[in-house]
Amino acid sequence: MKFICISRRLGMWNKEFAGPFNQSSVGQVDNNMKGLYFIHTPGFETMYIGKSDSCVKTRLQAHLRSSSNKNLRSVVNSGADLLFMCWDSPNPKYEEALEIKRLKSAGLLHQRSEKKPLIEYLD
Repeated sequence: MKFICISRRLGMWNKEFAGPFNQSSVGQVDNNMKGLYFIHTPGFETMYIGKSDSCVKTRLQAHLRSSSNKNLRSVVNSGADLLFMCWDSPNPKYEEALEIKRLKSAGLLHQRSEKKPLIEYLD
């Protein structure tokens, strides 16, 4: 099951995509859409957040083939049922930092080994 909806986020209209994490659903994502994405198990026991400053669809397809993140690659290769959601963002780096901060505060993200720095005032 895949859905596409238009919603109001941060005072502007955004297009969101979600569905099973597979080629068919990921193929429905707009080309050249910059923004954020989550890849997760149905109960959110496992979750990965990422961003793309140029094309979310390309990043999702790369994760389907073989992610550079070893933990995500292991989950994808295990055949686990995964879902994804993504949305466009005018500033993916900033919004990703906000989402990481929000997830950490909610106790849903316990470890973040990303090499990219978060925006300092959000840490």
